[in-house]
Amino acid sequence: MVEALLTLLLVLLGLALILAGPKGAKALLGWIFAPVTGCARMLVGAVVLGLVLLAVGNVAWNNLKRKTGPAPKPPVVQQPGGGSQPVVVDLQLPLRAKWTPALGFNGENPGFLDPTGKPKKHVAQDMKVGAGTPVYPLGPGTVKYARPNATYGHARNDPKRATAAVVVIEHPTKAGVVCAVYGHLNVVALPAEGSEIRDVNAPLGEVASLTEIHPYSPEHLHFGIRRGGYEGAPNRAGYLAQGQFPGEWVEPVKFVAEH
Repeated sequence: MVEALLTLLLVLLGLALILAGPKGAKALLGWIFAPVTGCARMLVGAVVLGLVLLAVGNVAWNNLKRKTGPAPKPPVVQQPGGGSQPVVVDLQLPLRAKWTPALGFNGENPGFLDPTGKPKKHVAQDMKVGAGTPVYPLGPGTVKYARPNATYGHARNDPKRATAAVVVIEHPTKAGVVCAVYGHLNVVALPAEGSEIRDVNAPLGEVASLTEIHPYSPEHLHFGIRRGGYEGAPNRAGYLAQGQFPGEWVEPVKFVAEH
């Protein structure tokens, strides 16, 4: 505000000097600086001249900024589902307890056959660990699917009743957005769909008991990673038919180690 008033006064003074002409300007300046003599008058004149130049330069700079506009801001990376993307951190494996590799990435399981009768390709890593072991998120993200799912566990005598669940979380990573699949979780405690995962030290749930649902396989976590955002059912697939192995599924343990 003070700067604007000073600029206005100096501009008005300049206009008055111009309109008064040489003689009038001399008389006006003489009246203004009558009390000041000698070197002091020269000093005051220099200060006034400097202020006038400063005001003119300030007006010119503001005009230039209005013409060119503000400097462009860097694009804001949006988190899937809206809002600013959380800080991308180094990824972590979902199990902190000691685990043993079971069926690995791109392996075959005779218990899951494609329409041609061939074993489907396993697009995840099975991690053998005891039931009740906490399962942690890969990193910050958005929960896209968290429900009981008979594909990941059902009662032996009631195939429609799911006794295990699967959680799919969309994670921003240094390599872009991925969806992580956490299968064979206990149905008792699951994160809410649409919720934001920010605390990577808070468990998503725990490994379910598979004694009644997969007699050929001990308790384990099915852990898979697929590049890209959530697209529905394909993100929950644990197996793919022969000849349908897409490049967007990655070896999860190696992916975590590299990011």
